[in-house]
Amino acid sequence: MDQIRLPRSLWFFSKLWDPPKAKVIPQIRSRYGEEWSDNYGWMEQPDNDEELIDLLREESAYALDFVSKTKWAKRLHRELKQSSKFDQTEFREVKGDFEYWTMSDSGRHVLKRRRLDLDKTEVILDADELYKELGVTGVGGSKISPCHKFLAFLGEHDKGSESYLLYVKNLENGSIFKDDGVSNVARMEWSVDSTKLIYTVQDSLGRPSKAMIRSINAPTGSDECIFEEADDQFFIHVEATKDGEYIALTATSKTSSEVHLLKGDLMDATQIRCVKPRTPGVEYFVEHHEGFLYVLTNETESGNYCLKRSCVDWNDKPELELVVPDVKGHAIEDMRMFKNRCVLLEQCLGQHALRVVDLQSSMQNPLTVMVPIPDWCCHISVGENGDFDSNTFRFEGSSPFNQECTFEYDFESRETKQIEGDDHQGLAGEKASHGFQITKESVVSHDGVEVPLTLAHKEGIVLDGTNPVLLVVYGAYGHPLSLDYQPHKLPLLKRGWVVAYAHVRGGGELGRDWHRQGRMENKSNSMLDCLASIDHLVNKGYTARGGVAVEVHSAGGIIAGHLLNRHPDSMFAAILQMPFVDLWSCMSNPELPLTVLEYEEWGDPRQPGVAKSLRELCPYQNINSAVRPSIFVTCAMLDQRVPAWGPAKWVAKMRSTQEGSAPVLLHTEFQGGHVATPDESISISALQYAFLLDRWDAACKDGRFSRKENETD
Repeated sequence: MDQIRLPRSLWFFSKLWDPPKAKVIPQIRSRYGEEWSDNYGWMEQPDNDEELIDLLREESAYALDFVSKTKWAKRLHRELKQSSKFDQTEFREVKGDFEYWTMSDSGRHVLKRRRLDLDKTEVILDADELYKELGVTGVGGSKISPCHKFLAFLGEHDKGSESYLLYVKNLENGSIFKDDGVSNVARMEWSVDSTKLIYTVQDSLGRPSKAMIRSINAPTGSDECIFEEADDQFFIHVEATKDGEYIALTATSKTSSEVHLLKGDLMDATQIRCVKPRTPGVEYFVEHHEGFLYVLTNETESGNYCLKRSCVDWNDKPELELVVPDVKGHAIEDMRMFKNRCVLLEQCLGQHALRVVDLQSSMQNPLTVMVPIPDWCCHISVGENGDFDSNTFRFEGSSPFNQECTFEYDFESRETKQIEGDDHQGLAGEKASHGFQITKESVVSHDGVEVPLTLAHKEGIVLDGTNPVLLVVYGAYGHPLSLDYQPHKLPLLKRGWVVAYAHVRGGGELGRDWHRQGRMENKSNSMLDCLASIDHLVNKGYTARGGVAVEVHSAGGIIAGHLLNRHPDSMFAAILQMPFVDLWSCMSNPELPLTVLEYEEWGDPRQPGVAKSLRELCPYQNINSAVRPSIFVTCAMLDQRVPAWGPAKWVAKMRSTQEGSAPVLLHTEFQGGHVATPDESISISALQYAFLLDRWDAACKDGRFSRKENETD
């Protein structure tokens, strides 16, 4: 049905005219020498879960009722279903004698493979069948064994919990083995001989802290712990080097890392060796090639990654030889190793690039080549590329309005060709531009630093100040803002909107130093970069003052919350998805999942002066009475990263201090976690963008902005 229906249990609430009113219980609270008043702190207490759930149900009903009465709700839901109707296929990976790929058909996820010498396709993992047979509600990752006879995968039994059991499927007879004692698994890797698995296990606060080894034919309960990370600010993950010679066990925090190596056969787990002891602020990751370790490290003057190498067999400490230096304007992000080459994934002013290093050339002056990439391609996904001996390299390219398509680069000819997809993929690449284009802008921030700004809009846009703009921003953890295919934003683009992506400091668009400039005591740069981006959009004529709507997710809530507290007139609407807006309540409670891991991003309240700084940064702590724009917020009951009570408290306080008439809505996914499923994403996007279009209509009717004819379509 092309409409949004309320659950029967919510029919009563949908008839309410006034927004829900959260119960007020005044409390004076204190932590780390800070004291504050909190009317909604009761929501954090587990004893009040049922009362919180009741409130969230009322909030969701009110939000659904508000949006369903707009003229856009049914229309956008129908359009988004249509734009997402094609099966989604991840690009095909060649490993040994097989080709593997994942498909998603209306939310049904399957992993397939075929032998390269045969035309027969085999389904080796089907999410629907896993649910029916084992009660698995989600798959958190999978690894094919080097012998191609086994598939290890992580199964989630509580949807959205991000807590997984380890399963092993025998691909010859279809049997599936599970050890009920092996739970809370975060990641796994095979030994090179396919007889053992090494996997990491989470502690009670969700931190992967132990590395375990199991033999696939060993009795239940015989797994061996070979490594345990004692520092609460570090978590561990495991991954085999591309040639299978070693398994790297990496302990990493937000700003530092330490790699330990084991032989790839895992025959003697006592022979584990630290590559280089951890140093505050130094990150490094390793690959192996013909007796050398190739190391990505940020131990450079700029703090961005460079590529170095060292002989594996050192006596005391490795002497690192520089291979590819840190190049200004090209921030190295990741690497893929092959028999004769190393491929580097780079960020260049918010856009991806690929560089190939010829490992057969002299490492004193190595031959490097930039991979030809289509001009329209903004985002690159490199996948695993698991065939170490391959003479080609595959990657996937896309843009906000160009669907993903697969390319293959030939190392010898240095040519890139597009791999033709099946008909189910629909239009991909340049043919799918739909009359839209990408424009790159540079924004001068408060301190003179230039901040990249990427704009998606219709071709031939007129810069007359009448275009509505959706500004997307994140700026945290060193994660670049993704410019991949985003079909949910097509309804806005088709109606003349500009979708802008602000690559503010705190993200990773210009490398690790860009992250450093927007975290902890430098976090204000993220907010000021965002504000400068809004001013730039107005000054360049893309929109009028106040003609911007802001969209954030998770940690981006810090930026949106700051703008709504201090510059509410800079936008007409805001969408906050699972927003991290009660920073202080989380960072001052080390008993919450992941809090201690976050100290290097936001600050450690145990340190002098940091508690005060965290309170000053926290959006919830700094809400005052004001006239604010329209706001749509989402949260999820099973979210392990942003507890539902955080957005709920923030909405209650924002609404109680709202001096204008603009709505503040809160929608909850009661069976979901931090990351939405494809079907959930369609439904929530339809609600959010119907809300945006309605709020733009209201602003135009009020005479605040001029409307273009094509916006009424």
